[in-house]
Amino acid sequence: MFNVLNIKQQDACDYILTHPNEFLNPIINKDMKPETCWPDALLFNRSTFMKGWSGQKHGSLYDELLDHYFDHPAEIQKMLETKDTSFLWLSPTWFHSPKPLPSSSRGQVYLAQCKLPWKKSKINVAIRAVHDITRQCLKHVVGVTAIRSNYTKYHLLGLVSLAADATLEQWIPQVDSWTFQKIYRVALMTSSALRDLHHVNRVHPNLQPKNVLITRGQVELTDEQQVMSGERLYGRYPYFAPELRVDKRSNIYALGIILWQLVSGVLFPASVAVCPKVYRIHSLKSVDRAYQDIFLQCLHKDPDQRPTADQVCHSLIHLLLRKNLALNQQEHSLEVRSRQVEIVKYLLHYRRGLALPAIQDLMQGASLKKRMMIRATVSLELFFESKKDSCDKPVCGDTIDLPDWMQVGFT
Repeated sequence: MFNVLNIKQQDACDYILTHPNEFLNPIINKDMKPETCWPDALLFNRSTFMKGWSGQKHGSLYDELLDHYFDHPAEIQKMLETKDTSFLWLSPTWFHSPKPLPSSSRGQVYLAQCKLPWKKSKINVAIRAVHDITRQCLKHVVGVTAIRSNYTKYHLLGLVSLAADATLEQWIPQVDSWTFQKIYRVALMTSSALRDLHHVNRVHPNLQPKNVLITRGQVELTDEQQVMSGERLYGRYPYFAPELRVDKRSNIYALGIILWQLVSGVLFPASVAVCPKVYRIHSLKSVDRAYQDIFLQCLHKDPDQRPTADQVCHSLIHLLLRKNLALNQQEHSLEVRSRQVEIVKYLLHYRRGLALPAIQDLMQGASLKKRMMIRATVSLELFFESKKDSCDKPVCGDTIDLPDWMQVGFT
């Protein structure tokens, strides 16, 4: 944990004396030498936290902090003490420019910059505001803080982790410029992350590309709280399986959608309807049949016929070990771009204002040539649309909502 944050053995005592407001104006104990190293001073447990300092109201600065920020400090303390790992306490004043992300079942997440006293530059972090730490996955948590609540004068407990470099959803539009080897490697890393989750008998409740994080070239899953098989479904179309249950087999179905996206470059919009004609999942002529067989098996309508995550990983490894893939990279790039242009045209004809974010998502990380192609498509479509009768309907009509399950298949 300390290596991740690059904590150096610097004098914490001097900083606390010159920035007392960040630590609730603590009182230094003359009969006890304060800790001078940040890791020791900030380790958030009763026996070591801010050793050598006391609070204005409590003898322990640990108790002072819990009582100051939280409505139920005893419950927070009990939850923290049930965990085997101790975290760093990170002062709320160290966080700047928090931006809320779409909330999930485990609490509101904020992206922020954190200015740590022992680092010269700010680091990007994610903070999850939680009510119950016992239901949280703490694998990547490096610290805790207090998040101001919009409803009470008290704060919520914030779990701090290093922010990812990107999500898989941000990478998918770029696959037209990837080699097949890179596509298959990313597919394997994603499948391996799910396999590792299943190995500890856990299920991901909301598997989709935006919950697959890319950090320094490594793939991690987020929003992975513990759920029971068959628990109430939540998530986003088309990643939930036809049987509408949450279990390992439904995870494999969602993985199949993701594996298809990694070769098709298709993003499913969150702000507009998903047209079954435009977003139909079908095979690609330029993609190895062995790879297509993998995600086709994952998308089997019968859950019992889907492979396990171990089997998916084994098939992808076997594919990567092949010496000659005998594929045309240029043909694949053209096929992906053609599909993305088709999607842009649809988005422009359907609730244009809501569709602009979806078009921008398709341009993430794109080359100059591709951005120019999409912008030219937008300009031409807007020009021809202005010449049409105002009564003309969009490609799939304004009343289209989620496609029927029968619309998802291969042609």
